[in-house]
Amino acid sequence: MTVIGWKIKESDGFHASEDRIIEAIIYIPGTTQAQIDAATAIPEDITDWSLTWQFRKSRSSPVVLSKTTDDDITLADPTGGTLEIAVFRGDTEGLVPGIWWHMLARTDPGMYLEHGSDTFVLLHPVIE
Repeated sequence: MTVIGWKIKESDGFHASEDRIIEAIIYIPGTTQAQIDAATAIPEDITDWSLTWQFRKSRSSPVVLSKTTDDDITLADPTGGTLEIAVFRGDTEGLVPGIWWHMLARTDPGMYLEHGSDTFVLLHPVIE
């Protein structure tokens, strides 16, 4: 399985009802977390990949939000394995704060391959 270096963590303060870019780097299969931490990991070339990102309360719950390379996933540096997922204010409006699950899959024609999943904390909306 390919390894993903998610660039989102609880300390980032991801609040419901806010615009946010989630950045991730896809690394070649066999990459270890130690290599990612040491900045010696080799990124996967994701040029021309089709991707889907899903957001749900838990791995087995229904999809609440889905993004694809046809809409809100940008291959920011394809040869460097870097992508960006745009999450807009309305996407998370009304969602319950707490721990949420998200995953990324390659969805080229005839292929479905999950590349990584993780959890993160969705915080209460910021009151303006």
